[in-house]
Formats: sequence, C-alpha cells, structure tokens
Amino acid sequence: MKKQSFPTLYFPNLFNPYKIFSGRKNLSWPKLIFCFILLNALLLIPVTLHQAKQTSFDLNQVFPEAGTLINDKLVGALSGSELKDGELVQAKQQSFQDQNNLSGVLVSERQIAETQNVIAFNQTEIVLQNEHYHFNIRYPAGVEMKDLSSVEAVQDFTAEAFFKAYQPIIFLTMVLILGSLTLVSTLLLTVFSAGVLLLTKKKRVFKDRYF
Repeated sequence: MKKQSFPTLYFPNLFNPYKIFSGRKNLSWPKLIFCFILLNALLLIPVTLHQAKQTSFDLNQVFPEAGTLINDKLVGALSGSELKDGELVQAKQQSFQDQNNLSGVLVSERQIAETQNVIAFNQTEIVLQNEHYHFNIRYPAGVEMKDLSSVEAVQDFTAEAFFKAYQPIIFLTMVLILGSLTLVSTLLLTVFSAGVLLLTKKKRVFKDRYF
C-alpha cells in the first residue's frame, strides 16, 4: 500500500478524531506551521470578499469631528453647488468658525492652517483635518452633488468621497486587523487545547497508547 504524503496525509485525517491523534507525529514543525497559516488564510476568505464588495465607510472611525463640523450651516452653504469635471462650481465662499472648529466652502489655506479641526469643500478637493490627520480628498469622478439638503446627505457624500480616495488603504488595513485577530484567537485556542490534552495525559483520562 502506497504511503500517503503531505498534504494528502493531513486533510483526510481532519475528519477522524482517532487519526488526528495517531498521525499527529507524522508532520514536521515546518509542515505544522504551513497548515496553521493556510487554515488562517482560509478563514480570511469570507472577510476579504466582504471587504472587496464594500462601497461605503463610516467616516467617524477616522474623523469623529465630522458629526460636529457637518451641520445645517454647512448644508446651507453647499446648496446650489455643483460638480463639473471634478471641480466645484456655482459655489459661494462661506466659512463658519467656532474656537478650534472650522467648516465651510472655498476656505482659504490660511484659515485651514490656523485651525485644528477643519472640513472644507474647496474647488477641487475636500479637506479633512484634526489634530491627528490631514486629508486632501479629490472629488471622485462620476459623483454628483445632488440632494445635499440634509446633514446625513452631506455626511454620506463625504464618506463616499473618502472611501473612493482611500479604498486600497482601507481594504488592506481592515484585512490586516481582522487577520491579526484571527491569528491571535487561533493561537490562544491552540494553546488552550494543548493544555487540556496535557492535563488529560497526566490524569490518564485516555489510554497511554493514544499519546
């Protein structure tokens, strides 16, 4: 009878508890590490597919000041504005400043530099700024500024522009974070399972021949 080789030796044994024990010493450490990485990669496939289909992003995750800066005053300032060839047209210069917060349309660079928290709809880009980040987001192609008559609509428009501008970075970051969580949880489960097996061996719960 021909002896099975790796990886055909590994995967059929997953479905038989006895074979898992009896064949556990047939794999070297490099093969075990390879299987560990492969199984974690398989767990990430649904997450990767979900992230690839994502079309929106919660702006508050990276710019929590959006809830304060995007208000009825900014909505009124944007009324009548349109996007044409990636540029803001028919817009009137307006800005609203309150201590360290600044929002407006066609805001000057000097005002932006002198203020901590900023959201500005300028001619070719949206500027988002707080004490940690500064984003210059180009208006995405094929996006229109219609029906921006509410705070929620402006928030959704800004989030969509941000997501399209930084989609590769957002995708990679989310996959790395979820991958790290999956790896750590699998390691903890492996260590816990090994500890339980060690205790059962010492207490002789199973026959010695299984170990």
